[in-house]
Amino acid sequence: MRPAPRYPRLTVVTGLAWLWSKSKGPWHPLKISRNTPDQLILDKQPWFIALLLGFMVLVFVGGGLGLMVSGDPLQGFVLIVSTTLILSLFFWAFVRRNQLILDRHSGTLTHRRRTLLGYRKTVHELHHLDHAVVETSSGDDSDTYRMSYVLLGGMDEGTHPFTAAYSSDAGARRAAKAVNDWLAANPSQ
Repeated sequence: MRPAPRYPRLTVVTGLAWLWSKSKGPWHPLKISRNTPDQLILDKQPWFIALLLGFMVLVFVGGGLGLMVSGDPLQGFVLIVSTTLILSLFFWAFVRRNQLILDRHSGTLTHRRRTLLGYRKTVHELHHLDHAVVETSSGDDSDTYRMSYVLLGGMDEGTHPFTAAYSSDAGARRAAKAVNDWLAANPSQ
């Protein structure tokens, strides 16, 4: 008789790690949505962090409801309110959607930022965009990175970060390479 096949044990952590490792699709934080000669669109959507924080809120609300049902309503209420407030602050601080649109047809660079509480759109002339760079932040154990774009000319001349936060993944390098390759494909812009 043949032994039953052994499959690796699937847990929530390994499942989320697998989803995070997929470089294509909505789970990867930085995505090149469109790369045509006329338009380049970069999206950074932190789905993983948003889902993780939402899951944590549900767990703590469930724990608080369990305490309330088991006869300790005050402790359950305090657990629900305090953890929901703290995790909401984390959600507000870390869940930010960024989109960068380089459009040759309209001659614009559009940087969109959406947070839980607001939306901001900044438009620059495309011919002011010189190149993209990868900025590095050195920590005790490792380095983290973010992509920034450099504008030469105009009122907003200087280096502008695509995201406020630094990340340890390769997204910043891929984004900077995509912007620089797109600009090099038509150097007259």
